[in-house]
Amino acid sequence: MTPVLAVLHALKQHNPTLQVCFVTDSKFGAQAEAIMNHASMPVTVKQIWAGKFRRYNQVSVWRQLVDLPTVLRNIGDVFKTAVGFAQS
Repeated sequence: MTPVLAVLHALKQHNPTLQVCFVTDSKFGAQAEAIMNHASMPVTVKQIWAGKFRRYNQVSVWRQLVDLPTVLRNIGDVFKTAVGFAQS
């Protein structure tokens, strides 16, 4: 997220009236708000739910399909991704 500050600074030089909304996963909301407080302009931080698809290169596809905890987390993240899509 830190490189975003440099990009925001450059954008502000081109357009001083620019309004920015930074969208982040709810897990990183507090960190994003803390970093955006150092921006050279006011930045609105919006938090949305986000999921991810867990897959591991060093593990065979069959093992990944029978690993119940990973499968359950992937199923739960499908719903998080759908909610995050609606939120965005």
